[in-house]
Amino acid sequence: MQVTKAEVSQVRQCRRPVVYSISKFVSVCKSLDIRNKIDSFKQLEGCQVIEGSLQILLFDNLNETEFSQISFPALREITGYFLLFRVNSLKTVGQLFPNLAVIRGQHLFPGGKSLVIFEMASLQEIGLHSLTHIMNGKVHIDRNPSLCFVHSIDWTKIISTEDPTFIKSLKPENECPVCPQAINGKACPRNERNKNNNNNKYLCWNRNHCQKICTGCGKRSCNDEGECCHPRCIGGCGADTTKCFACQEFVFSAGEDDSSKCVQMCPRNYLAYLERRCVTHSECVNMTRPIDFEDSDSETTDLIEHPYKIHDGSCVLHCPPNYSGNYTDHSCSKCNNTCRKECPGARIDSINLASQLRSCTHITGSVEIQIKGGNQVVKALQENLGMIEEIDDYLKVVRSFSLLNLNFFKSLRRIGGRNLESQRYSIIVLDNQNLQDLFDWSTHKDFKIDHGRLFFHFNPKLCLGKIEELRNKANLSASTEMEVAQNSNGDKAACMMSKLNVTIATVSSKSVTLKWFPLKIDDPRNLLRYSVHSIEAPTKTVNFFDGRDACGQDNWRVEDEANNLDQPVIKHTLNNLKPYTQYAFFVKTYTIATEKNGAQSDINYFRTKPSEPSAVEQVQIVQSSSSSLRVSWSPPHRPNGKISYFKIYGTKHKDISLPNRNYCTDTVIPDSTKSKPIVTPQRPPQVCNNTNDKIDTELTDEQEEVLRIEFENALHNKVYIKRPSRMRRDVDQMLDANSANSTEISTVDDPHDYMFFDNINSADKKMENSTEPATQFWKTFIYTVNASVLSLEVDNLRHFTEYDVTIYCCREKEEDDHEEPCGEPAYDTAQTLPKSKCQI
Repeated sequence: MQVTKAEVSQVRQCRRPVVYSISKFVSVCKSLDIRNKIDSFKQLEGCQVIEGSLQILLFDNLNETEFSQISFPALREITGYFLLFRVNSLKTVGQLFPNLAVIRGQHLFPGGKSLVIFEMASLQEIGLHSLTHIMNGKVHIDRNPSLCFVHSIDWTKIISTEDPTFIKSLKPENECPVCPQAINGKACPRNERNKNNNNNKYLCWNRNHCQKICTGCGKRSCNDEGECCHPRCIGGCGADTTKCFACQEFVFSAGEDDSSKCVQMCPRNYLAYLERRCVTHSECVNMTRPIDFEDSDSETTDLIEHPYKIHDGSCVLHCPPNYSGNYTDHSCSKCNNTCRKECPGARIDSINLASQLRSCTHITGSVEIQIKGGNQVVKALQENLGMIEEIDDYLKVVRSFSLLNLNFFKSLRRIGGRNLESQRYSIIVLDNQNLQDLFDWSTHKDFKIDHGRLFFHFNPKLCLGKIEELRNKANLSASTEMEVAQNSNGDKAACMMSKLNVTIATVSSKSVTLKWFPLKIDDPRNLLRYSVHSIEAPTKTVNFFDGRDACGQDNWRVEDEANNLDQPVIKHTLNNLKPYTQYAFFVKTYTIATEKNGAQSDINYFRTKPSEPSAVEQVQIVQSSSSSLRVSWSPPHRPNGKISYFKIYGTKHKDISLPNRNYCTDTVIPDSTKSKPIVTPQRPPQVCNNTNDKIDTELTDEQEEVLRIEFENALHNKVYIKRPSRMRRDVDQMLDANSANSTEISTVDDPHDYMFFDNINSADKKMENSTEPATQFWKTFIYTVNASVLSLEVDNLRHFTEYDVTIYCCREKEEDDHEEPCGEPAYDTAQTLPKSKCQI
């Protein structure tokens, strides 16, 4: 590989310890997340290759001048995906990355995307004129109302896969500047895919850069003069066609003083890493774990700083399917047949040690558990022990304060008793102060014990009835007092439980009030309190011990209610609930240790009342004529009630037309895109249709809407991540240190960073229909349509004029409903067609 003198100078000036080199002059950065502040772009300084993904998003307060002052010409290659989302005031991406040539797509954005440009309100062109290769994944470009020069690119020359591009909601082609026939004396390639479209006769990224097509080179790259590069090159080359910008297969460097070479295969004693460079055995096994690393292999990961493994000549972070990882020798081992995984017995006294048994199905020894505490103990035990089906010897659970039950053994069906504890016992449960239950017998119907007896002592909250149930399921004979002590099991629990009848007093969108009659016992002072448990329950299949432990690390929300002896009816209010959401709940008593009577309700369910809906989705505005627009949308993802109607507001938008087009020489050609009728999606006919010759594979309306919904959900899940538990100044210090070793873990300054539009308007704002002076053209317009209508034709608009459209979803009001019926707004902008050539 070869780089320019300017890039060498930049790297030398900006190199920091967090940027490591694979050769003398090439700097490599890890995944970067650039957001909110202009200073966050400092992370990109000196990066020539990003081994990972690049996200640039959520810039709302910058201006065009600030973006014009930053550029990173050194960046040539991204191995993952490239995401641009809501970066206001950015006019062109090419200004930032004029030399970006390759996006490998080894790690893809959800949905298989490698290049995503979404909701970039100010973007007028992509402008990545050096980009020649997207080696894996799809292109997703949507909701960029000012974006031109997208259909003037032949994406089939860039994308290596046959996956379709998703390109929607751009500035109409007939309003965009057109590609020139030649730039600086060099002819732009003709657009062979759109021969009949006069707007896109030629291929270009903008009016200053043609798309580079390497005619006569086949699949090989070429330099700026059109000369074919060496077959090992990708993304281009210098005047010397053997000096590659990036490598088709692997980059190899034998030492710090040796220049990089492009090779088809890594040399002997070297390993392929990220399918792009060669590393030594030592470099592989000593690579540190990524911050966001979560392994699915069999060994422990929490204490492993060097999790990379060697498999089939490659340095990999995760073993392939049907293989398990060994962190001792950094290897991957294939499972036999159905991947029965045998593991030796283990004594587990911490969550970290529990991960030794991750994905194990057969324990050839015994399992001993003694965990005093930790974060999310039950969740960790279920993740690591949940696949165990058989234990050859015995199961022992002692002095584990945090355990409420043993349901984390989700798959356990047999205990062999081959070797017994004290030559007698196959299940030993001793001194567990909070253990209240054993197994969920609805999922352990075939449970058996081959040999051995039970040993239960000093489990003060485990009632004898639970132990008897285990004995009966295992078909064992009656236990003796030495095996199961009646005076030390359940002695501090109310094992004589009666049913507590709990009813719902009131329900709102965010709260519910429960009520019940107090438990009547001989001495009311023995009843200490009531505990109210609640959890979101999409289905009515919740059980009492789902994910719970005694340390409070569970999915259940638990609140206390005092035992007020003066109240004939006890009431408790659950607040901060989600609107229009089903919850499960139960109430139980807490008594002193010597009180044998208690009460607990069944698990019951309620649904909160509706609230204001979320914004409508898939807003689309199609030009119908010079005086009308057709607006369509989809219902909101969270209606929070029964939708009643939609409100549509529109205002005339100020003119922001691009100045580059001369409409006298580049005349307007009618938009070839015909608006499709809005119809209810139906099952397509069962016929075959071979249309693979088009890159934009035709999708049905229903398929397209599903893709859009899935993409937006994935985008928001990826972008909006809960802030880690670290101080704000830590982030600022990291940026001040010019760190280029960022990761894909996203951080935000505060919840307000989630906002792009200021939601200062409501659907009930005082707005009236108004027309332009002395005309019938709407200046502002308002429509209300019922819930079954998802499109609207707006007439009486001025020709060749942009309008801002806002849509609200409103739900039905219910009795005693004090919530706003209309939700968040959705926005879009569109322009009517010109009336005639002379009236543009």
